Amino acid sequence: IILKCTMKSQDRRYPSIDELLIDLKKALVNPDEDFVIIPDAEESEKTKVITEEELTEIQKSVPEAEQERSISYDYYDDEDDDDDEDEGPINARLDKAITIMGVAAAMVIIGIFIYLISTVVFDLHFFTPSTTGGDTAAQTIVTDDDGTSSTAALSDQVAVPSVVGMTADEAKSALSGLGLGYKAVSTESSNDYASGLIIRQTPAANDSVARNTTIKVTISSGKGEVEIPDVKGKIESTAEALITDAGFKCVKEYNYSNAVEQGQVISQSPSGGSLGKEGDTITITISQGEEAATVPNVIGKEMDAAIAELEDAGFFVKAETAYSSTVGAGYVITQSVGGGSNLPMGSTIKLTVSGGAETVYYNFSVTVQPQENLETVYTLKDADGTTLESWNISAPTTISMKNLTSPSGTLYYDNTSAGGNSTGSQAVTFNRQ
Repeated sequence: IILKCTMKSQDRRYPSIDELLIDLKKALVNPDEDFVIIPDAEESEKTKVITEEELTEIQKSVPEAEQERSISYDYYDDEDDDDDEDEGPINARLDKAITIMGVAAAMVIIGIFIYLISTVVFDLHFFTPSTTGGDTAAQTIVTDDDGTSSTAALSDQVAVPSVVGMTADEAKSALSGLGLGYKAVSTESSNDYASGLIIRQTPAANDSVARNTTIKVTISSGKGEVEIPDVKGKIESTAEALITDAGFKCVKEYNYSNAVEQGQVISQSPSGGSLGKEGDTITITISQGEEAATVPNVIGKEMDAAIAELEDAGFFVKAETAYSSTVGAGYVITQSVGGGSNLPMGSTIKLTVSGGAETVYYNFSVTVQPQENLETVYTLKDADGTTLESWNISAPTTISMKNLTSPSGTLYYDNTSAGGNSTGSQAVTFNRQ
């Protein structure tokens, strides 16, 4: 304000005392606001800088006698005058006069500013309104949220109206009509006032204040945050009721789970215990139980192919081996759950895989005597007539064999080679090892 009052050009100063007073009052209400506008200087007012070439031309045009007189003057001049030489040819008296006028103007403005402050504090007026309208009435500044200001004519002391529950525009209108200013200083969440409405004001309603006083308000940002209930593991109906009773919206999704029983909540988002605003959406995932799948029939298939087919269907497989005389080695004989059945995914199916026909071994043991006391030849043959072993017996002897693959056979005897007449045979059964 002081800078604008002391501008060199009259066009850049305040055109009237009224406009000066308006800016001074604005400074009282909003001292940090940048509202003073100083017009740009015209080109003719700007200081021009002489180039080296122009200075040389000027020196050439000055007569030699004049240059000598200037040199003579510089020689006898005091060193203190060097600063004046650098600043240019300015009249010293005019410079002093301008300085004195600037200081005087600054003192006048400071005095007016102090007087304005005392007017607000002691509820005084700068001017007394007259019926002719010739004097200027006291004014107040209403400051909007975007920083703009307006003025209104006022009287002395007023009761502060209640603006709680109003919108910003409604409050500005109510306060401006009484010559009071408006300023939103903060926002807070509120369960009682919708977003954009005033929660609190300072000074309070019905307080008596001087005109030009700014009423500071706090604006609601909507309902505050509350804790989200934890519904994991709860049944669907209970979980939904807890969420809606807390003021949230409930969205349900469904998924299979091998760990959570059907109808219970598997998970939720946002998680329980976190904070949210009333009306926020809480998504819960409810278990459909174990996912079922159809068991494929793999009997008679090669073991590796059968296991791959079952695993692709979502099952675990356990294979064991058994002998089979009808199913080739490496092929599935049986499966624990028949093909076409429905079973929860992740279940285990057991396969019995053929190890081929089982090889059974037998042993044979019997005590024999020589026929007619003559050396006798005993011969053992299997069921197919294949000779397994022969013995020459001349005294009672136990004959035996192991690892026989046939369960039965025939034992033959003959002593004719020793001069006897005894020949014959006897069917025998082997013992399984």
